[in-house]
Amino acid sequence: MKKFTFKKKSLIILAVIILAVITNPKPEQHKESLKSKMQSFIQKSVDTDNEWEQLGVMLGGAMIGCMVDNATSVNNYILFSTTKFTWEENSRVIGVGLFGNVFFLRDFDNISDYSDVNSTGYDTGYDTGYDTEYVTEASANETVITKVEKKKPESIKNEIKEFAAKEYPNDYSMQKYIYNRQIKAHNYMTSVKDAEVKSIALREYPNDYTMQKYTYDRQLNAKNYMTSIKDAGVKSIALREYPNDYTMQKYVCDKML
Repeated sequence: MKKFTFKKKSLIILAVIILAVITNPKPEQHKESLKSKMQSFIQKSVDTDNEWEQLGVMLGGAMIGCMVDNATSVNNYILFSTTKFTWEENSRVIGVGLFGNVFFLRDFDNISDYSDVNSTGYDTGYDTGYDTEYVTEASANETVITKVEKKKPESIKNEIKEFAAKEYPNDYSMQKYIYNRQIKAHNYMTSVKDAEVKSIALREYPNDYTMQKYTYDRQLNAKNYMTSIKDAGVKSIALREYPNDYTMQKYVCDKML
């Protein structure tokens, strides 16, 4: 009798294992489940009576599909599989596939779990304001102490949040995309070394960190190029026409040489 019971249990366990292998969700099922969950989240966030917001949901759905296809990967462990989402070089497991279903982890109930942002895609809990620093500049005759007020990181994040919302007022997925790009570009701009080129980028795009980064890189490359110009006459013409724009100086030199 005991042998029969052990055999019966073994068969049941084997059957469960075979069932798990056969019904282990495919990568496509993981992605479709994620798209559905994200679309559902967006629909809950809009006014169902507003036609423009409904249009935003439709457009956002297309963007979600593209984002999920590119950012989602599936790890197959034979008996089960996991959903991994990668965003801004950060990866995390957000779901588990088992017996024909995809179950998302509890903390994924808030879409903010993709990064350190809340359900609309932004960090919260920050006060706006400035940090005060005192910069000392010493010369042969005197020492000058200048009071400099810099925006707090919290203030910058709030500004970027407003910028993203203004760009895409009815599309939370695009707001989040813009927010993360702007944060990354801001961090880049705080690390650059060439103060002159940085001032050009800030002057041209005071409220757009992504364009600041783009402008800085172009201007810096052009500045380095201008140091290699051997024709003094051509170089003087370029400097005279565009004294504060290395990109245009390079353009003038390229046309004349």
